[in-house]
Amino acid sequence: MNTRDYGHDNPYKNFFSHKIMVADLLKGFIDPDIIQYLDLDSLERKSGSYISDDFRDREDDVIWRAKFKEQWSEQST
Repeated sequence: MNTRDYGHDNPYKNFFSHKIMVADLLKGFIDPDIIQYLDLDSLERKSGSYISDDFRDREDDVIWRAKFKEQWSEQST
């Protein structure tokens, strides 16, 4: 891969930008006893820019949220 054309983490960002890829990854890595409580249809991509709990500006690559046991849960990658 030519990093001059794509940058060092553009393929990574692209991979994790697709809902179906994230859902499949979660299904493959999370224990079936836990994944049953995660509503993969509710997966929603969020902005990577935010203010942390300690008031620092943050910029993450990709943030997804999903409902877990009927409540929203967020995770950045």
